[in-house]
Amino acid sequence: MSGNELQPAGIGLMSADWDWQPGARTIVDLSTVEADLLPASEVCFSSDGQLTAWICMTEDGEFQPVVNGQAWEQTYDNIWNLRFTPDNRLLALVSSMGTWTLALDGDPWPEEYEYIWNPMISRTGEVISAAVKKDGVYGIAVNGAEWPVTYPNANGFTQSSDGGLIAAVVQTESLDEGDINTFWRGIYTVSVNGQTWPETYVNVWSPCCWENGSSVAATVRLSPTEYSIAVDGQCWPERYTGAWEPVFHPLEKSVIAPVRLGAKWALAQDGRILWPADFHQLWHQQVARDGTIAAIVAPRFGQFTVAMEGRPWTNSYPVVTDLVLHQDGGRAAAAGQAGLTLSNDSSQLSAQQWQVIVDDAPWSGWYDRVFPPVFSQDGLHVAVRVEHSGKWTVLVDDRPYSRWFDRLWDPIFSPDSRKLLIKALDGGSVLRIVADLSEFGL
Repeated sequence: MSGNELQPAGIGLMSADWDWQPGARTIVDLSTVEADLLPASEVCFSSDGQLTAWICMTEDGEFQPVVNGQAWEQTYDNIWNLRFTPDNRLLALVSSMGTWTLALDGDPWPEEYEYIWNPMISRTGEVISAAVKKDGVYGIAVNGAEWPVTYPNANGFTQSSDGGLIAAVVQTESLDEGDINTFWRGIYTVSVNGQTWPETYVNVWSPCCWENGSSVAATVRLSPTEYSIAVDGQCWPERYTGAWEPVFHPLEKSVIAPVRLGAKWALAQDGRILWPADFHQLWHQQVARDGTIAAIVAPRFGQFTVAMEGRPWTNSYPVVTDLVLHQDGGRAAAAGQAGLTLSNDSSQLSAQQWQVIVDDAPWSGWYDRVFPPVFSQDGLHVAVRVEHSGKWTVLVDDRPYSRWFDRLWDPIFSPDSRKLLIKALDGGSVLRIVADLSEFGL
């Protein structure tokens, strides 16, 4: 499948202060790093490309994070989910003596847990939350402080971009193995900032937060055959044979979600049908700031494309993913898969070829992997990183960069939309490159 790495939150707010002078700089030359500090994991970058980090293994079999070639003082039994916050602190989930916690730049949270996962970071980095398990029950820790309430189970964790809302799907009572009667009665709901919705459901999925207020919506299952959307604990009055993940309109409190009417899918807003049930599948809807809606749809069985305002594009594929709608509406991009073919190697495994499609116009090349498209601030340009035969490059408006690399991270446009930040690994060099769009012939 194509990649699913996303541009970190807060980039648009902070990138004006970054170094946008064109040119290439080596952040770390791995050939000069001591042998016991060399990467034992994938490299990660800060958003601005000034810092890079990885995990190394010590002679004693323990692990340390390394930032720009300098190791943290503390070592751990295990480390995972290494990443930078938008304000350039290094976050890691770390384990010592069988317990886990979260560490920021080497400073651990005060509590330790049986397990910790799914760290969520606000767009400025000021609010960090994570799912935790302690004493056999589940909860959320926010900046190191736990919610006062815990649950027999929890999943579907989400956080608003400003960190003001944190929600999760929670199980309200314990369930014995084989207790189907209690399950069908409904023991799942949503907890928001530690406050549990009073209504319970057979199942709950995919809570989402309204970025301009205090509302949370989720998909709910009311019976073996009935589904709906709940907003702040109140269900839409309509019932459907299926429903997918809801999203909030960016400027209003309304909720938009795919719903199944009989055997086909429609798009609904607050229970009112916006797009008729003309699709074999409809999901991954996005809403721009001007109210434009785009979604991935299947007008015919097994043939996927993008629909803008309910009108499908003419080009279709067996698989479409990584839909990106420009924030001002009007432009959309996605990745389409050509279908499975036999690879040329001895394993004869199925191979996938991917193509970029922008505004219903396919780009010229096919690649082993295509990652989510990135629009420039002004919406005039689209950048995509791609992999082919084990090497990586970046395309802008279907024009490749002059170099191929061993690994790339998602590119970022400058605020004036005329430069592109490229973060790359090439041989033993970890590189930060600022390329003017003229280097792509633009």
